[in-house]
Amino acid sequence: MSLSILESPTHRPLSDFSPLIHSLRLPQLHSLLLPPPLFPHPLHPVPLSLCWNRLLCFVHKLCIMMRADCIWGLLLLLSLSLGWTKAQGNNNTRPVFYCGGDLVADSGFIGSEGFPSFYKPNTKCTWRITVPEGNVVTLSFRIFDLEADSQCRYDYLDIYNGYSNLVQKLGRFCGTFRPGTQISTTNTMTLEMVTDAETQTRGFLAYFSGTKPYTNGMWLHFC
Repeated sequence: MSLSILESPTHRPLSDFSPLIHSLRLPQLHSLLLPPPLFPHPLHPVPLSLCWNRLLCFVHKLCIMMRADCIWGLLLLLSLSLGWTKAQGNNNTRPVFYCGGDLVADSGFIGSEGFPSFYKPNTKCTWRITVPEGNVVTLSFRIFDLEADSQCRYDYLDIYNGYSNLVQKLGRFCGTFRPGTQISTTNTMTLEMVTDAETQTRGFLAYFSGTKPYTNGMWLHFC
C-alpha cells in the first residue's frame, strides 16, 4: 500500500512541531534547521564584533543558508567596503576654522574659530582675503549667529574694504540677522571678529570668491 507525501510518517506537517519550535531558543532552532556549511572556515560563524557592516553580515547569512563556501567572496566584499568607507571619509572631511589667518585663493570658505562649535570668549581674530589681481572679493554669508545687541558692542564682526583695518569699513555686524553680500573694490578684504567674556554662540560661516568688477552694465577699473 502506497502513502502520499502528506500521509507519510517521515513528512509530518510543520504545525506538528510548533510546541517544539516555540520551546527552542533561536541558536538551537538555527542549528536544527540549518546544517553546517560544506567547507568550514575561520569566518563561520562571523562573530558579533565583525558585524559592523550590515551588508557583510547579510551576505554571510545568505552564504550559510545557501550552504556554500563564501570565504573569498566575503574577503573581497570586506576589502571593497573598507575602501569605500575610507573614500567616503576623505570626501566628507569637514574644514577646520582657526582664529584669523591669510586666505589666498580664487574662492573658499571662511568661518569663526571652531565653527560650528561656539566661538571662544575674549578673542580678536583677523582674516585677510586675497583673490587674483583684476578681481574683487565677493563675500556671502551662509550662517551668522553672534551675540545680539542694538549697537553691536559685545560680540561683532567688522568687514573692511582692503588688506587692513585702516581702510574703509564696509560694516559691523552682530546678532542672528544674516548680512547681505559684501563686495570690495580691490582684490583684498579684511574681517575682524571681536568677542567679550559673556555670551558665546556658533559664529559665522561665509563663502568668498574672486569676481570681475561689474556694476550698472559697465566694467570698473580700480587704480
